Amino acid sequence: MKTKFLTSAILVLTVTLAACAPKAAAPTQQGTIATAKPPVLKPTTAPTKIIEASPTANPTTAPANEPASTPNTTAASINDIIVDNQPIKSGSVLVSMVDAMKPGWVAIFTDKNDQPDTLLGYTSVPAGDSKDVKVTIDSAKATDKMIAMLLLDAGKIGTFEYPGPDEPVKNADVHIDVRAVFNKVNTTSQ
Repeated sequence: MKTKFLTSAILVLTVTLAACAPKAAAPTQQGTIATAKPPVLKPTTAPTKIIEASPTANPTTAPANEPASTPNTTAASINDIIVDNQPIKSGSVLVSMVDAMKPGWVAIFTDKNDQPDTLLGYTSVPAGDSKDVKVTIDSAKATDKMIAMLLLDAGKIGTFEYPGPDEPVKNADVHIDVRAVFNKVNTTSQ
């Protein structure tokens, strides 16, 4: 009993210290891809000539503000999907949020005994966090209860291959498919 308590206390202390540890500075290079081997640092030489910066003349155009994009390139730490109950408008389903650790697909299925049945539609999602993902479906086959599921793009990249190499993403902690069950809402007037 004392051993379990001591082990638990050490584990809590380790997690607490890890959470309080200073974070490493963000890399200065954008768009890098994680590899199995760490990069080799190469020595650099100091510049021999100093170039003075000069101010830019009055700009001829104002800088444009780009709209925020739906996907966030920040790497997701978990795989997750959230979809709300909704009416099927214009033959599409709106998935509120997708966290994908790797690029993949959001697929919408009919529900048969709490399992995916008929594929209604799919769309690709990048790695990272995506919000308001629109999936075009065959609304004539939509049922009252449906399943949105995250699939891995594992076969020919960019080609939907389900069933096949593009298998459902498993949640690492509970080893089940990453999915969300939702209901079709009727919009008839009372």
